[in-house]
Amino acid sequence: MKKLPLSCVPLGAVGFVDCVADISSKKRLVEMGFTKKARVIPLHISPGGDPVAYFVKGVVLAVRHEDAENIFVTIGEEWLWIRRKP
Repeated sequence: MKKLPLSCVPLGAVGFVDCVADISSKKRLVEMGFTKKARVIPLHISPGGDPVAYFVKGVVLAVRHEDAENIFVTIGEEWLWIRRKP
């Protein structure tokens, strides 16, 4: 298992939230569903590359890259060879 920022998780990979960095938008991100051990799956990158749609707790949420950089998730090693385009 590997811990990395949500912004680095490839599309379709299943991750589990480990923590949200202590930033000004932390409360908003936690209220949106990014709580410890919540399952999160990147689904779609917008045509401009930002934001990215994530499936969290039964809801699809659009999250900006700068916020996704502060959400740390754990994913299985089998997903690490796939690189997502920035």
